[in-house]
Amino acid sequence: MTQAKVNVILTPKRGVAGHLMRGLLGGSLLGKAIFVTPFTKSLRQTGVEAGDVKDGMDKVLKLQELTLTNKNLILFYRKGLVSKKDKVITLPLEYAKEVQGKKRLTTRFINVNFMAPSEGEPVEFQLRLIRLKDPDAWLRELSRIISSPVGF
Repeated sequence: MTQAKVNVILTPKRGVAGHLMRGLLGGSLLGKAIFVTPFTKSLRQTGVEAGDVKDGMDKVLKLQELTLTNKNLILFYRKGLVSKKDKVITLPLEYAKEVQGKKRLTTRFINVNFMAPSEGEPVEFQLRLIRLKDPDAWLRELSRIISSPVGF
């Protein structure tokens, strides 16, 4: 499945203390050292390719195209002020543990929860898919892929 003009938000799992610290430190260098760097380093070890995870972490990333295969979610986007560069992030679906359809006011979106192994603790994060034209079809297909045995 493929769709153009989708928004996504990549959110690492944090406890209550992590959310408070993130709010206080925000985008400071100390905040990046505590939250962004360890998360992106461990996520790259799990098979996230190209692009930069920081581009979509805790903020809306406007995709040129979102593609779903039997093994991956592929995020195509452009980054840069003057000269836009095409970038790709590939998220392996073997690490997806659940998918949920949600609705807030008039906006429908899909949350895909991931748990990927890492050298230390597993890396847990959520990918929120916003502005899907047919969220029910995406939800059905993601649920089918995530719940099916490996190789199907």
